[in-house]
Amino acid sequence: TLRLGAALATARLGDRGATRDLLDGAERADPGTAHVALYRVTAHLLLGDYTRAIAGRLTPQALAVLPRGRQARHLLDVARALAGAGRRAEAVLALLDAEAAAAQEIRCRPVNRRFVEDLIHLNPVTDGDDSRLRALAARCLGGTSGSGPGTSGPGQGSAFPERALIQ
Repeated sequence: TLRLGAALATARLGDRGATRDLLDGAERADPGTAHVALYRVTAHLLLGDYTRAIAGRLTPQALAVLPRGRQARHLLDVARALAGAGRRAEAVLALLDAEAAAAQEIRCRPVNRRFVEDLIHLNPVTDGDDSRLRALAARCLGGTSGSGPGTSGPGQGSAFPERALIQ
């Protein structure tokens, strides 16, 4: 567990080598557990390695045995990675899955509400995904999906971990 926390700290600092070494050490100490896989996805996300974060997501079967809040947090990480990779429609689906697992993880955490808001402004389109995303934003933001008091506009306080993707 200490290695996993340290891995996230080194990922936040952008140290890919140390992050990899710590995650690999945690895997050797506790092989085959979902716990290490969850941290690995988060670390790849923090490093901006969206392809690896997406590839490391848990299967539905592995996800189902986790507590609902942990399921939602993992799905939020996957949604952020998908958005970072330009896969907006899939990111919306992951967000909706996260909401189904534990709505409070999206609705009650400001960073997650900002991510929903950021995603609305990321290549907005008028399709079914956009309407579902706006409905989620309304649920998260108390009936508003636009910038206003208590919300961040594009690029301001962005929920993307390494930088604002929306300028």
